[in-house]
Amino acid sequence: MTLTLQAVPPMAPCVHRNGTSKQELVDQQIAIMDATDTVLAALRAANPNGRDYYPLGDEALVRAAAEHKARVAQAQAIRAEAEALALAIQAQGRGR
Repeated sequence: MTLTLQAVPPMAPCVHRNGTSKQELVDQQIAIMDATDTVLAALRAANPNGRDYYPLGDEALVRAAAEHKARVAQAQAIRAEAEALALAIQAQGRGR
């Protein structure tokens, strides 16, 4: 499964007195950012190493590296979207 995030800015929630507080909405996005930072650190630690792929043939490491790069890009995109949402929420008026 390939995750595709939109190139347009994400739809930010509207901060208003009957909704979730502005701070809670921002905190939710920060939690996502923190979680994706943890995922990205784990992905860095799991970077494919040639010694684990050479028995599978010449193209195995190339394929594994490309797949790994795609996983890293997905995690980075999720983090960037959460950051964009946090900033969009923070930029809204006073709210509650």
